[in-house]
Amino acid sequence: MEHQVFVPVPADSLRAVLRDPARVARCVPGLQQDADAESGPLSGRLKVRVGGNTVTYRGALSITERQPDVFAVDGEGTEIRGSGTVKLSVVLRLTTEGDGSRLDFTAGATADGRAASFAPRGDRDRRTPLPGPRRRAPGCRGGAERSRRRGGGGRGRRGR
Repeated sequence: MEHQVFVPVPADSLRAVLRDPARVARCVPGLQQDADAESGPLSGRLKVRVGGNTVTYRGALSITERQPDVFAVDGEGTEIRGSGTVKLSVVLRLTTEGDGSRLDFTAGATADGRAASFAPRGDRDRRTPLPGPRRRAPGCRGGAERSRRRGGGGRGRRGR
């Protein structure tokens, strides 16, 4: 799966956020962080929408900087209500574009359990947003709120 989005924030600012897991955690809609500080800021429960259904997973994400403009995100989780699992891998590439940044995402995932049982119903399912607040989380620079103020709507190039 590939996706591209423009963010009206300089690449240096995005790099700083991606290098700080606590700041990244505040930017993930639907994430309820674990109270245990030792488990890390990117662990806890995450609600995701699959088709018209919501599934909650408990798991963790890790972010690794491969190069100054390339970050790898790896994660895995187990369904809260069931025995299904999911593993994901995302590569983020940052490119300076005008007064902001273009993010190119290349992702792959495997799932079993409830998420694997939902048959795709066309392009509409791939564009279903994650549940969560529609505003920028405190401490999360860029994102939908800032883009909306400039008239961008916070959507990727395909949604414009």
